[in-house]
Amino acid sequence: MTNRYFGRVLNINLGSKEVSVQKLEPDLYQKVIGGKGLAAYLLLRHLARGMRMIALLCATADRGGCHVRGSTLRSELLGLPKPVDRLSYSGKAQLAAGLQSEYALMNSFSICLFDNFALSFDDYAQAASSLFSRRWSAEELRGIGRRIWNLTRLFNCREGFSRRDDTLPARLFFEPLPEGASKGEVVVPEKFQGMLDEYYQVQGWDEEGVPKPDTLARLGVDELLQR
Repeated sequence: MTNRYFGRVLNINLGSKEVSVQKLEPDLYQKVIGGKGLAAYLLLRHLARGMRMIALLCATADRGGCHVRGSTLRSELLGLPKPVDRLSYSGKAQLAAGLQSEYALMNSFSICLFDNFALSFDDYAQAASSLFSRRWSAEELRGIGRRIWNLTRLFNCREGFSRRDDTLPARLFFEPLPEGASKGEVVVPEKFQGMLDEYYQVQGWDEEGVPKPDTLARLGVDELLQR
């Protein structure tokens, strides 16, 4: 591969409707680490195969395989507040949805995401209550996080994104990790799809990942369906 050709490939938008790496070089596209038309966090290629919830979080992130829309290093790696089997596909949807709501709130607060290792919604509620002239509860803040996450999902659905985009780079499904504690691991496609089904149910979305009207009504944003 010449430098000119390599540069031409690298400069192509991964999700461009006009031309993409997938159309230009299908074999090369199988190796690309990206999602929803964006380049992804490089460590995704390691973490997603050894930590199932990371796989789900990155696949459903609102801006591609983004590691700052939810991270399970605290739970799947450090075992806090309680140990979680990092290689299991079971029970990850509920945890993932909660993390995404929490990170949506933290990003709105403009605080360092590493605070997640030590702080909880109770801490955020106490901080918010000290800043404003009313008391905030942890559950209210969770609701705000869920509202934010559903709003970003509505935006993406309007722009044409759907279940087919809630996936991982192709190589993570067929190329085993070559070394380390997760050597030989891949993300099993059928189990990943089952995890995605459960995630949609937890979020209150339909089979294609579109927020249901009753979900939006519960969050107080159902009027956006008319726009």
